[in-house]
Amino acid sequence: ILKENDLIKIINNRLTAIQKHTDASPLWLSGKIKFESQSLSEVFAELERKYTIEIIDQGSAADRQYSGTVPATDLDHALKLICEAMNLRYIIVDDQRVEILSK
Repeated sequence: ILKENDLIKIINNRLTAIQKHTDASPLWLSGKIKFESQSLSEVFAELERKYTIEIIDQGSAADRQYSGTVPATDLDHALKLICEAMNLRYIIVDDQRVEILSK
């Protein structure tokens, strides 16, 4: 039975490790945003809020799930990590708009 702050690691459908979550502070304090099985529409909404931009999604299948940690201080790097993982591409139109496109 998992207890508060327990983390598990599953590889090839097998439980391989149980450990304690030891992060003393939230990731945002270290300049990171973490997503766990969130829809791309939720991910893009969070990036819009964080970076004060508009993301125009033109082909991501917004209901697809994304998990990962991205920088909270570098929009270009955050978009690169998300888009590479989801087989998408992006164009920074100007300092307030980004387009997400299928590859």
